[in-house]
Amino acid sequence: MIRSARTLGVAAVFALAALSSGSSAQQPARGFDGFFADKTMRVDYFHSGGVGQEIVALERIVSDGPWPGSRTKLVDDSNLGKYLFEVIDRNIATLERLREDQARRRSLQSVLADAITSFSGRMVFIYLHAVWFGAWIAVNQGLVPGMRPFDRFPYGLLTMVVSLEAIFLSTFVLISQNRMQVLADRRADLDLQVSLLAEHEITQLVALVTEMAKRMEIEQAHDPELRELAQDVAPEKVLDEMESHAREFRAVPRRR
Repeated sequence: MIRSARTLGVAAVFALAALSSGSSAQQPARGFDGFFADKTMRVDYFHSGGVGQEIVALERIVSDGPWPGSRTKLVDDSNLGKYLFEVIDRNIATLERLREDQARRRSLQSVLADAITSFSGRMVFIYLHAVWFGAWIAVNQGLVPGMRPFDRFPYGLLTMVVSLEAIFLSTFVLISQNRMQVLADRRADLDLQVSLLAEHEITQLVALVTEMAKRMEIEQAHDPELRELAQDVAPEKVLDEMESHAREFRAVPRRR
């Protein structure tokens, strides 16, 4: 779902009403200020949908200050926020492409394990087992005419079958979990790399702004905290500090 925004002249609605009420030849000559207020209207809406459906939902209408645009062109086509929408679309498309690539690279064993794990995690799996166990017990209790019991109480054959099924299901679940853990580790590594790059960029910005503030003789430019902020953070030092705090926390005895 993508959130969009559009800026319009508020008094455009009143202009349409004025034009529809009569011919312009019958109206006295009036300037821009005679028809329009010096304000803008921002319409925020949600634009979503799929291949066969498009949904547009109004969120809010906001008075957004004086009208900065042209006096003759009342619709702002500067595409404010368009870059943000393009970035969101590009990121979504990239994620979908990565997921499709990962799905295509799965081996036959992984596909089978994922399918069985997905099926066993649905309520249909429970319903089928309830019907299976109920029918098994009914037949072996002699409640179904024309069918001879083959697994008397305590249903040893059923117990063996269910135990084998549990072993195979747990193995398939572990296979799927291991594959998902590998993908989660890759995403965590990607998040860490992006965070480190963002931290480095912010550090450079702090250093640049601090230098500008010094040349402009701004007092806050000599704040000692800025020197620390202008240094890159070493991830290994952060991890060591976290582990040190964790050991100290475990070393504190609990009160009973």
